[in-house]
Amino acid sequence: MLDHAGIDQVVVYGCSYGTYLAQAFAARYPDRVSAMVLDSTMLSVEDDLAAVRAHRRRLFWDGVDPALAPVAAAVRQLAADGVPMIELDRVVQLVYEFAGPQALHRLLLARQKGRLQRTWDYVSRLGAEELDGAGRPYLIEPELVAGIMYEELGYALPRDGHPLDPQLALTTTPRPAYRGEPFSLPAELPQFTWPTVVISGERDLRTPPPIAHRVANLIPGAQVLPLAGTGHSALDTHPLAALHAIRAAVEGTLANIPHDARAIAALPRRGTSRLVGSALNVVVTATTRRP
Repeated sequence: MLDHAGIDQVVVYGCSYGTYLAQAFAARYPDRVSAMVLDSTMLSVEDDLAAVRAHRRRLFWDGVDPALAPVAAAVRQLAADGVPMIELDRVVQLVYEFAGPQALHRLLLARQKGRLQRTWDYVSRLGAEELDGAGRPYLIEPELVAGIMYEELGYALPRDGHPLDPQLALTTTPRPAYRGEPFSLPAELPQFTWPTVVISGERDLRTPPPIAHRVANLIPGAQVLPLAGTGHSALDTHPLAALHAIRAAVEGTLANIPHDARAIAALPRRGTSRLVGSALNVVVTATTRRP
């Protein structure tokens, strides 16, 4: 395509699974890349899964972060009360990413008291539909990419039997077995020589900050752009931040990223996904008292 268009080099922007594609393209065609932005990045399927598990449990089960310790305590109590772990995992991920820790804490406390059951069920269903819903054309069509999801991305890797395992979200319906990754990205990244920005949402529980920092440490000169109060995919939730990351990569001003990160995160959020968080906050805040 680039040859046909007469384009020698491009700035490659990848988001979520797109970051795997971006890194794979760069590994195959390094001479065609002038700069790169990796937004909510992947790196290595099995190592990433271990990092996701550890990050979720550290925050929402062990409660090692003092700011989230009350949330973790509420999660543990609901689990002790018999709330299915699969529901807890879905609700924690969606509400924390989109609405934040305070809304999540309120919803958890309300669930302990037997309130907001409809809201709880609705949020839990939202978390399930991404993988096993009927699908929406051009938006969520899991069966069209089942080979990639299960055979290359490890969506069918076994559960580990511990709390808040992201693999719980998968059904027990037989799926294609994991065959392995097409690339060893940790081995490829040290060869990348172009300016690279790695965007990492503070609330991202799918590709959490530890993965972003590992990627940046492997790519010479790469910089992490941390986005406070942001979940997965700046492209969806904070497109102005995405544009600033692209500009820094193109203009070679990566050294300014650490200084500018707070101001970039504070820019107006114009992504449509922000409406999900707003709606959740309105519902939960309007029907609960401050804990």
